[in-house]
Amino acid sequence: MLSFGDFQPFLSQIRRTPAKVVLQVQTLAQAKEALSAGADAVIAQGTEAGGHGGARSTFPFVPAVVDIAQGVPVIAAGGIADGRGLVAALALGAAGVLCGTAFVATDESLADATVKRAVMAGQGDNTECSVVFDLARNLQWPPQWNLRALANPFTKQLGSDVAGLVRYLESERARFKVAVAMSDLEIAAVIVGEAVDLVRTGGPAGDVIQTMIRAAESQVRRVYSGVMDS
Repeated sequence: MLSFGDFQPFLSQIRRTPAKVVLQVQTLAQAKEALSAGADAVIAQGTEAGGHGGARSTFPFVPAVVDIAQGVPVIAAGGIADGRGLVAALALGAAGVLCGTAFVATDESLADATVKRAVMAGQGDNTECSVVFDLARNLQWPPQWNLRALANPFTKQLGSDVAGLVRYLESERARFKVAVAMSDLEIAAVIVGEAVDLVRTGGPAGDVIQTMIRAAESQVRRVYSGVMDS
């Protein structure tokens, strides 16, 4: 699975293995390029996703990619964390979904326990896209791919003063590094998407998947029953 940047240099190496080529895209132009390159599946990522992403919203972006995919499976990503999101993605023509935020608080997640608690208490209203965490982590990401995470005092202080952050970058990076080591979420990042509202429990990742599937099946039965009754 490749995302963000030029995937072409890696394709010949991947093609020499049994692996499938899955390319994540954030624009229709990228989707066309991925399909032209012979991707086995394309992930259409909406801006609602946690971490780095583009500017397109999942709901209109996924069917636009499906319309040009000519049968290549399209996987929906961004803002999907429960059975309702799964059903919506399938209704848009997606072959499946890619979820990240839904699994941050699970037992198998490598996230710190403090982060997991913050995720289970988080609100989508409190996520934002910015360059602050990338600069603090010394990651040079292109400006079209900002990072979505929970806002905190660190981002609120420096998000509107990126020039100030750059001016004192060395000391701010040192402060950020200490905060990560201490799990100080006043400064450290909690990288999640807008679907964080839907994550209120932890537990095994397998349980999250099964709950999502059961909820999707229930939603489909409810909708189908309503259609038949009418």
